[in-house]
Amino acid sequence: MKKHLLYRLTLTALLLGTLLSVAAVCGVLARYTTKITGKPGIAGAQEMFFECDYEDGGLYLIPANGDAFTFTVRNYDFLDNYSQSDITYSVTLDGILIVTNAKLNGGNKFDDPTNISASSLAVGSTYTISITATEPYEKTISFRISVVDDFIDNYYSVKDYGNWVQLDLYVGTTAPTALEVNYEGLAPDSTHDLMRTWMTGDNQNALVGLQSYSHYTLIFFGDKDVANVEKTELPTGIITLN
Repeated sequence: MKKHLLYRLTLTALLLGTLLSVAAVCGVLARYTTKITGKPGIAGAQEMFFECDYEDGGLYLIPANGDAFTFTVRNYDFLDNYSQSDITYSVTLDGILIVTNAKLNGGNKFDDPTNISASSLAVGSTYTISITATEPYEKTISFRISVVDDFIDNYYSVKDYGNWVQLDLYVGTTAPTALEVNYEGLAPDSTHDLMRTWMTGDNQNALVGLQSYSHYTLIFFGDKDVANVEKTELPTGIITLN
C-alpha cells in the first residue's frame, strides 16, 4: 500500500513539474510573440521616402539660353507613401554646396522645388547634381545635366543590338503629352518607370510622365530586325520600332 501511495505521489509530482515547465515555456513564448507581433512602427524604425523628379544616374540635356533649370525633391514615392518625419537635405553642383540644410516637412506629402540658373553653366559642359538626405536617414540621388548649344527641342534615336533594341528619347523645353510607342514583336523592359505597366502582348502604349530637359533610355527585348534611327525629331503621334 505504501508503495502504491509513493508511486502515485511521485507520478503526481512529475506531472506537476511537467505542467509547470510547459506553462513557463508558454509564458516565455507568449511574451516573445507579443513582442514581435506588436503594432508596427512603435518600436521599429519608420520608413523614409525621399525622391526627385529626375532619375538617379540619369543624364539630362538643357539649352544654353539662360533659362533656369528646375528640379523637385519630395517626401513621397509614386504610390503616395510619405515620410512621417521631417527630412533634412543638401544639394551640391559638381561638389560645390548650393543648398544647405533644407527641410521637407513630414506627416504629409510635400514638394520642394530648387532652381539652378543655366546662365551660370558653360556650354558644352556636363555637371553632376547630388541631393543628399542626412536626417532621419542618409540617401543620395545624383544625376547629370549637360548644357548644349545646338538644342533640338525633342528628338529620338533607335539602335538595334540584335537581341534587344534601345530607344533613346531626348526631351527639351516642352515634354510631349500624347506620344506612343509601337513595339509589336518586342518585349518592353518593365523595370523602367515609364514602362512599368506595359505588357508584351499590348504592342503599343503611351509614354506618360515625360519631363522637360530629360534623356530616357528604353529597352525592348527580342530578335526582331529593327531599323536604326539617327537623331530625329520626335513625331507628334507614334514612334514605331520596325
